[in-house]
Amino acid sequence: VTLTFLSRPSHFTSPPLPSPPPSSRPLSLHTAAGVAFVGSCSEGATAVPHTRSLAIMGCGSSRNDPPKGSSNSHPRRRGSHASLSSADGSSSSASNSSDSRSCALSPAEEQKRMQRMRALPRGGRRTSIYSESIVPSSEGGGEYKKVVHKKPAASAAAIAKVLATNILFKDLREDLMQEVIDAMFEKKVRAGTELIKQGDTGDYFYILGRGVVEVFVSGANVLTIEKGGSFGELALLYNAPRAATCKTSTDCVVWGLDRMTFKRTLVNSDDQRRRLYLQLLQRIPLFAEMTLPELRNVAQVLQPRTFQKDEVILRQGDKGKRFFILETGRASVRQTKGNGPEIELAIISSGDYFGEIALVNRQRRAATVVALEKTYTVSLDRDAFVRLLGRLRIS
Repeated sequence: VTLTFLSRPSHFTSPPLPSPPPSSRPLSLHTAAGVAFVGSCSEGATAVPHTRSLAIMGCGSSRNDPPKGSSNSHPRRRGSHASLSSADGSSSSASNSSDSRSCALSPAEEQKRMQRMRALPRGGRRTSIYSESIVPSSEGGGEYKKVVHKKPAASAAAIAKVLATNILFKDLREDLMQEVIDAMFEKKVRAGTELIKQGDTGDYFYILGRGVVEVFVSGANVLTIEKGGSFGELALLYNAPRAATCKTSTDCVVWGLDRMTFKRTLVNSDDQRRRLYLQLLQRIPLFAEMTLPELRNVAQVLQPRTFQKDEVILRQGDKGKRFFILETGRASVRQTKGNGPEIELAIISSGDYFGEIALVNRQRRAATVVALEKTYTVSLDRDAFVRLLGRLRIS
């Protein structure tokens, strides 16, 4: 097979990396109902409503008194449908307050607030995950060893259930999710222990396995976290002061994960997968004439997808627009001719590929491919391929 590029971009650059999160202070939270939160995605989260919202000012500087007319003695309500992102990076379910008065401050109140804020000690700019360099093992970063803390199957399943609904973890590949679960350690703490202290630099993310944790902002009790809740995940991204204090009100069991373990896991896993993709691409004749920079560009746009047993990966007769490589697993290639029975043509496994003609044109699929077991694939979209390397002609 000889490949000719009919058109090729004038330069080859890797797709842009995501912009680092802004190094501003954590966002103040306001709601029309006048409730602000810090803390967890606990199903049973409760909150203290104010007639005006409690502004959670970041970097440990939330020292403003509650607005006049507010009270910390309101009855606590069980959470319902409202979901808010917290200043500590978590989300929490909360009840709606019936008070819908405006949260706006008068010019005089706003000026007083600004004066108080200027008088507070500066916490400095937060350090984002992108500015803390972690060198992959393959590039001289030292040998990477997976961190594994043994735990009962029931505990691992409970952790997985919480992570599956957490915005920071829910889109992780299954194998990488398992590495995160393995890396989490158990910690038993007594009632009255401060797991997180407002103003301190945070390093740990926690899942509450048993017990109750209360969340305080400048001394005001704003949230209750119960079993299945999580808190502190922003510490995995930023080396920044905590925006709230989380204190156990009963004896508790928590599962913890520190920032550096989390980052090393992601960086080395990504590095290993990138090198695997390059090796797979180099073995495919369609890409044999490409330079290493071109292959790296292709590797960066490969999209992983998992197929369960008996799931159809592609179907005969459908229009082709993706090229697939089997990373792990096995699949059956089947074809039907006319009104005849479906015939199995081949069994393919790790490193095999199919559908490459889709990168050249949009001909209909000549066969059906079905996963025989849980199968991990990576695929390349024709449009993405053309944007990177131009159109191809096969001769």
